[in-house]
Amino acid sequence: MANTLQRAAAAGSGGAGLLLCAAVGLSTSAHAQAPGTLPLRARTSLAAATMVSDSQRGWLGYDGLGGVGTLELGYALLPSLELRVGAAFGGFPAEDHTGGLLQPQLGAALIWPDASTRPWLQVDAGLGFTGVLLRPVLRASVGVDFQLTGALSVGPVLCSSQLSQPDRPGTPPDPRAPRV
Repeated sequence: MANTLQRAAAAGSGGAGLLLCAAVGLSTSAHAQAPGTLPLRARTSLAAATMVSDSQRGWLGYDGLGGVGTLELGYALLPSLELRVGAAFGGFPAEDHTGGLLQPQLGAALIWPDASTRPWLQVDAGLGFTGVLLRPVLRASVGVDFQLTGALSVGPVLCSSQLSQPDRPGTPPDPRAPRV
């Protein structure tokens, strides 16, 4: 445990760190369609995820399958452009600890509107809280929403996140975490 804390402290002190996490999951969204209502859409997703960086999988021990989720609220500026605010959260187990992430984020989504199928592409920027560390995070997602009812859709999402750390000797590269 002490060795893990030393590695985590070293990771926090810098390193060209990159959290690349790959995830595959399910996304749901709901929106208000009544006349005179704000063009808001709520979105949530849950995904299985894995670390991609060698340092995250080896040095810090996050070599197993983890989980990542998101909660977001979107505001439609146009039928094909939505501003989104939300948070991502996740956990990655290791032999003697679990690594966690809380990520408030702000982004935009391009949406190809259709009556029953809505492909979308989203880019977000935020802050990643990993224990006591705070680092900038970029995230890109692509998904498809399949309309179930007038206000509810479900579909797959593929996402990749990158958490950046400063370059310092003795620290791992940026963690990368794709998720599907």
